[in-house]
Amino acid sequence: PTANYSTLLISSPGAQVYYHLDAEPNMLWHLRGKKRIWIYPAMDTRFVPQELLENIYAGEIDENLPFDSSFDESADKYLLEPGDVASWPHNGPHRIVNQDMNVSLATSYYTPLIYQRQYVQLANRFLLRGMGIKHRGTKETGFVPALKRVSYRAINKLKPFKRVDRSATYVTDVQVDPHGPLGLKKLSEPVMASFSSARHQQ
Repeated sequence: PTANYSTLLISSPGAQVYYHLDAEPNMLWHLRGKKRIWIYPAMDTRFVPQELLENIYAGEIDENLPFDSSFDESADKYLLEPGDVASWPHNGPHRIVNQDMNVSLATSYYTPLIYQRQYVQLANRFLLRGMGIKHRGTKETGFVPALKRVSYRAINKLKPFKRVDRSATYVTDVQVDPHGPLGLKKLSEPVMASFSSARHQQ
């Protein structure tokens, strides 16, 4: 696997990362403070309806998901302290609550297996759902999933589907500066964030 990008997270006491899932696998390297994390079963439609998962891969919605407090009965719960590293199954929903000032490093990873799932989900969204097929399989190995991937990629080259890259336009108007107020300085104008996909395409 390769790390596509890393993000330094500096967050306030009591701050929350609401119930969501990430399209890409990632890990959380915890450096300072304490935070609680709840991790829910991955690829389980009780917690993430299939249509929402497809929409996340298509970029039609962000990663945040509808949450019900009863979900916590099925969650694995952890208290992260400095030096701990957290990871979870790919597409596993999770949420986080800080107990105090926190510093963490999030790293995202990609492998060929990741793209197998991505293209199956995109084929389900743009091909099968468009044909009115309600029961869309999520299996990633075998003849049918391979046919889905080939079909999606071939058709997408001829007439690209309207997939939205939500990270393409991430911008920032501050920069880390140890001599600035609160360790930051205000930029004269917004710029694309370092992890914006649009920036890497320039």
